[in-house]
Amino acid sequence: LWVGTNGGLNKLDFTGSNNQVKHYTLVPEKLKDFANFTTSVISDSDGWIWVSTQGAGVMRIRASDIPAKGGKLTQLEQFTKGQLNDDYVIYMHDVKSERLWLGLWDGGIDLYNKK
Repeated sequence: LWVGTNGGLNKLDFTGSNNQVKHYTLVPEKLKDFANFTTSVISDSDGWIWVSTQGAGVMRIRASDIPAKGGKLTQLEQFTKGQLNDDYVIYMHDVKSERLWLGLWDGGIDLYNKK
């Protein structure tokens, strides 16, 4: 289970005998100051973790690039204003792993084609 926070991402793992919480910090190239104010997280069937933020757009990370013990996420792709209608993304909804509906703070809604 992924949980977005005002300090990055937490991954909660309750599958084994010892429950674990792993913390991750997003390190994009643009808008770094806003990258860790995460609002929603989606894991899709193509192996991507999608993260929306309050001010740094949307980022996606290959699940296979995520360190097992937590840490910094530097291998990511970032989508910002120009590709989206706004950098403040409040909500995401996955549509058959092809598109994302995005709820935006000041730009209404956006439909992003993931392919």
